[in-house]
Amino acid sequence: MENKIFGIGIIGCGLIGQKRANALGKEGLLVACADIDLKRATSLARTSNAKAFEDWQELLKLPEVEIVVVATLHDSLAEITLAAIESGKYILVEKPAARNAKELEPVVVAANQKGVKVHVGFNHRYHRSL
Repeated sequence: MENKIFGIGIIGCGLIGQKRANALGKEGLLVACADIDLKRATSLARTSNAKAFEDWQELLKLPEVEIVVVATLHDSLAEITLAAIESGKYILVEKPAARNAKELEPVVVAANQKGVKVHVGFNHRYHRSL
């Protein structure tokens, strides 16, 4: 049985988005990047001949993007995650996923209604306290 390769889109191509791209492994292929700084999106996209966008909504329109990594500033995490859910994409969203519980509520409802998996990235869960 052959492993499926998933098309990955990264929204937010700063430090965390770059780290997520470098960690994709052999089951993930970076196919699109979006960032408000088009140069940054283009730079990350070049690493795998992916498409680059300044508008994250354009990335969500691509059928080849199956999984979306949302690595933006906190004020846009919930909005982008909700739009990705509505596009039928699976999502890895960086913590905190929303600025408050009220902002996160529609994300949870939409994910359950659409049957879309959403994971909140919390990569320091097992690190010792400083």
